[in-house]
Amino acid sequence: MQASAVARNAAHIGSGARSCYSGNMSWRIKSEIFIQALVRRVYAAQAAAYIIRRGDSDAGNVMIRINRLDGCSGVLTMFTDMSGERCWRVAHAPATRDEDVDEFLSREINRDPDVWVVEIEDRQGRHFLEERIDGKWDEN
Repeated sequence: MQASAVARNAAHIGSGARSCYSGNMSWRIKSEIFIQALVRRVYAAQAAAYIIRRGDSDAGNVMIRINRLDGCSGVLTMFTDMSGERCWRVAHAPATRDEDVDEFLSREINRDPDVWVVEIEDRQGRHFLEERIDGKWDEN
């Protein structure tokens, strides 16, 4: 490479010019790393979290069951919106009977063998997620 080309590249890198790595592209965190962080966040809040089913470590879909320990649970499923951001959708409201949630999760596991299932046990029904949630989660 000629010296002038090296200087141009160095100037481009330091100039803040847009490249194929800038803009609206968001970096995807591997499913396994995301789940490990979620479990630690739950434990830090004095609640319990369990990995019920391990999926694909890189890109497996994630379902979170929030068990209120009163015979009812809710389920949130991960999706990526049109802008590439990770979001969550309410698959079952927090007041769904545990039996119905068990059936739903069994069907989803049969349909997608790469899915992760995390169960959070929290009497308050907290989900500990920071991303947007589509659908009605709060019962109030």
